[in-house]
Amino acid sequence: MERPGHILVIRLSAMGDVAMMVPVLKAFSEKYPDVKITLLTRGFFVPLFKDLQN
Repeated sequence: MERPGHILVIRLSAMGDVAMMVPVLKAFSEKYPDVKITLLTRGFFVPLFKDLQN
């Protein structure tokens, strides 16, 4: 099966739910560095994701 080159992640719910995505996205981007991740979330959650490279 072919791997996608770009993934859209949408998290707009509670802060805890959004914060739990950080280690998941970090692990995913380390395992698949060639896959671009676009994250759609509320503006005040952006600082949670500032250390993610992808």
